[in-house]
Amino acid sequence: MKQTAALTDALAKRILILDGAMGTMLQSFHFSEQDFRGSVFADHPCNLTGDNDVLNLTQPGAVLSVHTKYLEAGADIIETNTFNANRFSQAEYGLAEKVYELNRAGAAIARSAADSFTELTPEKPRFVAGSIGPTGKTLSMSPSVADPAFRELTFFELADAYHEAAAGLLDGGADILLIETIFDTLNAKAAISAGIRSLEAYAGIQADKIYLAGGFARHLDLNNAVKIGMLPPRKYQVVGNAALAGACRLAAEPDRL
Repeated sequence: MKQTAALTDALAKRILILDGAMGTMLQSFHFSEQDFRGSVFADHPCNLTGDNDVLNLTQPGAVLSVHTKYLEAGADIIETNTFNANRFSQAEYGLAEKVYELNRAGAAIARSAADSFTELTPEKPRFVAGSIGPTGKTLSMSPSVADPAFRELTFFELADAYHEAAAGLLDGGADILLIETIFDTLNAKAAISAGIRSLEAYAGIQADKIYLAGGFARHLDLNNAVKIGMLPPRKYQVVGNAALAGACRLAAEPDRL
């Protein structure tokens, strides 16, 4: 609660700087399969190359160094290395049961980095945003062209998966739950529902409204028809009153918006 108050106070006084991409920074280490496995997953039956989230457990020093570089560059808020730390994405690597641990470790690493810089300059506190990514699943559309009514999972199954990730992030020390790059509005609603439930259960915060940081992808054809996504006003109507504010990204030429 102390950090939440500090964040609210900082936002009222100045613009806060969010860090940059995590994945491309980790790619610069050129980790091998053995590096991804580390000693923790040396005998794991699945290949782990490309699973950047597992590095929270196998290469925490590398993850910490990325956070440190962004803080040295002036970031006020750093994002956890947990973009794909959900049970659906991790199932591809045979690590679905490690989701809570991956999120908790990712948040703890970021928390350590943020706190170390806050200690140096207490007048400029740093904060941790728990990154919650899109999962690769969609609730609004069928993955099968032959069966439009088919869905891979239910709203509540997806919300439970987001809740599992959020619980690890909050237990690891995240100040913010950052719902990002979610391409399906109904998925976003499930993530918001899970985020509110996690904040209330794990942090004792009555979250009637949260900050929604997301993108609204508007792809236009030559007739200016919306091909993918939803315009911001309608998207806010769909997610309900949980969204207090948000970010917008439009993918079209400026003179055609």
